[in-house]
Amino acid sequence: MISNSLPIDAALRTRARRVIPGGMYGHLNVARLPEGYPQFFARAEGATLWDVDGNSYVDFMCAYGPMVLGYGNREVEAAADVQRKLGDVLTGPSERLVELAEKLVGMVAHADWALLQRNGTDATTLCVVIARAATRKRKILVARGAYHGSAPWCTPHPTGTTAEDKVHLVPYDYNDIASLQAAAQSVEGDIAGVIASAFKHDYGKDQELPRAEFAHAVRQMSPSSARDRRRSARRTASSRRRLPAGALSTSAIRPSTAPARPRPVRATRSSPPAFRAVHRPATATSPRRAPARAFLG
Repeated sequence: MISNSLPIDAALRTRARRVIPGGMYGHLNVARLPEGYPQFFARAEGATLWDVDGNSYVDFMCAYGPMVLGYGNREVEAAADVQRKLGDVLTGPSERLVELAEKLVGMVAHADWALLQRNGTDATTLCVVIARAATRKRKILVARGAYHGSAPWCTPHPTGTTAEDKVHLVPYDYNDIASLQAAAQSVEGDIAGVIASAFKHDYGKDQELPRAEFAHAVRQMSPSSARDRRRSARRTASSRRRLPAGALSTSAIRPSTAPARPRPVRATRSSPPAFRAVHRPATATSPRRAPARAFLG
């Protein structure tokens, strides 16, 4: 139990239950956390959070990922202020979108494209759609207990879903090569892809990094035909949040067609400081390949 006095937080929870299902939804709901953990926060600065009752905390959660530079970072805020004066949310994207995509592609050696998603569910769902469209196959191998989002095909909560939503998911045990191979053999010839988190972080379980031999086993899996093997070797979807080179960098895994290092980049002077652009112009001697891989951020 956390020894906090949270009268304002308690009052807000009561109000929230009247207008928000369950008082709060998704991963922001703290109902399963110890008593005394606050639901509502008032402000943040650097690595510190203050709840609505004035208690302060060191935020090791980093707002579930994005605040790796801390709250109110001066350089980030200065760049955001520059852009806000030009326009924050416009009817269409600005040049900043292209610059950011160029930077991400320049940082991740095996990425040719960047697709920016609003949340993890959108990103994983798009990965599954791309894998099935590219392979024309149906089965997705998924680790038992893994969380890949809240859409019907992947949510761990069955309420409101049907068995058909997950009929083409095939379970395996994370870091267990024999389990992975057995899952693959059970649907031989109909595997669209394997989906795995960068590390095991199942709810209520100890976290676990992927073993190198397991990551290599996943990488070596391929459909039976040589044509499909070539296709499979060119497809990777990588998540980045805390890994600038992509999730595969933790296991020294590189798609077979990826270059040995990121291609040269150059920055523009006109961009806000937090959005310096990078460019990778094609040349006559090194034309761009038809993009076959996507970076999902």
